[in-house]
Amino acid sequence: MIKNFPFFYCLLWLFFACNSLSAQSVVLLDHLETAYDLGGENTLVLQDETSNLTIENILQPAYQAQFQKRTEKTFHFGTNNHAYWIKFKIQNLHQATFILECVEAYKSHIDLYTLTDENLGTYTIQKAGAAVNWKDKKLPHYYAAFYLDSKAQPTTYYLRLVNNGVISPLKIQTHASFTDFYQLKNLFLGIFIGLFCFSLVYNLYAAYLSKQKIYLIYSFLATTYVLFSLYFEGYMGWILKGFEWNNQHYQYVGGSVMYGTLSISLLVYGLTFFKVPTNSYFFRIAALLIICYLCYFFIPPYWGALFGQLLGGCTLVYAVCLGVSGVRKKIAGAFYYLLAYIVLLSFSLLEDMRVTFGFPYYFPLSYLTLGFLSEMLTLAYGLSYHMNNHKLKLEQDNLRITAENLQLIEEQKERLEELVNLRTAELQKQTFELEQANETKNKLFAIIGHDLRSPIANLGSILDMVRENQVTQEEFFMLLPKLHDRVKNLRYTLENLLEWSYSQLEGLQTKPTSVYLPQLIEEKVNFLADLAQMKAISFETSIQAELTIWADENHLRLILRNLLNNAIKFTNPNGIVTIKGYDSPLQKDFAEIAIQDTGVGMSASKLKTLFHPNQSVSTYGTAGEKGTGLGLLLCKETVEKNGGQIWVTSEEGKGSTFYFTMPKN
Repeated sequence: MIKNFPFFYCLLWLFFACNSLSAQSVVLLDHLETAYDLGGENTLVLQDETSNLTIENILQPAYQAQFQKRTEKTFHFGTNNHAYWIKFKIQNLHQATFILECVEAYKSHIDLYTLTDENLGTYTIQKAGAAVNWKDKKLPHYYAAFYLDSKAQPTTYYLRLVNNGVISPLKIQTHASFTDFYQLKNLFLGIFIGLFCFSLVYNLYAAYLSKQKIYLIYSFLATTYVLFSLYFEGYMGWILKGFEWNNQHYQYVGGSVMYGTLSISLLVYGLTFFKVPTNSYFFRIAALLIICYLCYFFIPPYWGALFGQLLGGCTLVYAVCLGVSGVRKKIAGAFYYLLAYIVLLSFSLLEDMRVTFGFPYYFPLSYLTLGFLSEMLTLAYGLSYHMNNHKLKLEQDNLRITAENLQLIEEQKERLEELVNLRTAELQKQTFELEQANETKNKLFAIIGHDLRSPIANLGSILDMVRENQVTQEEFFMLLPKLHDRVKNLRYTLENLLEWSYSQLEGLQTKPTSVYLPQLIEEKVNFLADLAQMKAISFETSIQAELTIWADENHLRLILRNLLNNAIKFTNPNGIVTIKGYDSPLQKDFAEIAIQDTGVGMSASKLKTLFHPNQSVSTYGTAGEKGTGLGLLLCKETVEKNGGQIWVTSEEGKGSTFYFTMPKN
């Protein structure tokens, strides 16, 4: 009997092993649209207290017999550093690409072993978790996610994870559903971060305007909320995927620091919001909690998790009690402060129920993240209400001061009306000047586009004909006088255009000197003699002896050149141009110069628009000469700039006389 005991022991062991294995059901993936939860009721679990077992050890019958079936949906492994093996079978009826996801285990080191041949014990392995390099993951994702075999026959899987508390049911869904879900999750998280950024900018701007530190504290609190939400939602592993310190240890330390900083910010915000005195119980409790959080940073991970949960619960209860105290004291915004933490407490309980008991959940973000968002928005509204109430009290004080200074305001109002009228007049003047400048610009473009382009084009055509021998030498010499005339007129046009443009851009600058008038007039007459000879026009001069003028010599040359050129232009062939210079009978110590022609003259309506820049229009001379209309405008500006006046008398068909005065030396 004793000798047969090992044999009976082996039979007993095989009996329990078979019962254990037969108790495991096969999960059928028979619907592509369905997301399957893989919980304790359809898996077997083995606890590896040494964390040293390998897949080869697990496949041995001795360890297969130690797998136990669980009835709860979620996996409660407790707070320890053991490794756990989860065994399950899946049959992919559609042979589609399915994804296995372990949501809450993103801080763990997770390996998925797929048995390719159970008889031979061959397998493939996929790695995931925070301790695994991002590039070593077959399915790179911030949560632990794995590809499942697409074979039609049942396939056995072993999931090994290093525990870090409660793990929600494993989730199985198609690759398309997996991608769509996380795109939606990223969208909602983006909206959450967008709301945070808007709130952050608003509160920073409010802090800048109001100089109130409460806005800065809220901004810091909201920032820690967002960072902790990213951490809680599993995005930190994805954000830090390129860094060496992206591993489980540093993520735990980072999470602890963010959690502690968030809680300390929450306590400081409450003390500042309610202006809690330092000798009150609320201040002392808050100080004690802050000290505990500072100690929490140095507690080992697994005990630190329990201690952190205890501190978090105490902090929420403290915040609710502080809000109740504020409401009882009728402090503005206290109701919203209380409501924010009641909402956060409610969402925290829902998150615990989801993780612990598999409470249903259909939203892309976790309950805790929604709680953070709701609390942040409610606190923002409460802060706004609180500060608006404070602002309202200040405004009431300002109204009292305003009533005392009402008379002074009325006086200032009258003065402001006078200033407004003055500024209005100045703006109207500036508007008029801008309109004038715009019309001047249009005139300049018209001259450049027509009066300069046409002569230059004609000149180019004649030169092209000469170069291509299309005209004989005799014909060219016949055209030469006309060509010379056009070039000369073009030069006058360019000189006037440049002088006028310079005067419009920088203004005329005068440098008056003593100018001997008879000599200057003789010089200009000789200069224009060829132009007058072409129309058989003669000059007659009558200049007072020793007449000397105090003016800018270049300006005087410009005036004489334009007036004499106009006289030749509008005088019929065989006409006479008369130039006179004498003491002005109208102005003392001024000389008067008159240039008279026997040309076509001007009508009374033409005389009225002659010196107006917006109404000046160039006309053709008696021999078809073309001008720009700028000459007389330049004459008027230069004469007035040198202290003189200019005017004209004319009779249509009999000629015109232009007069201008200049100071004598």
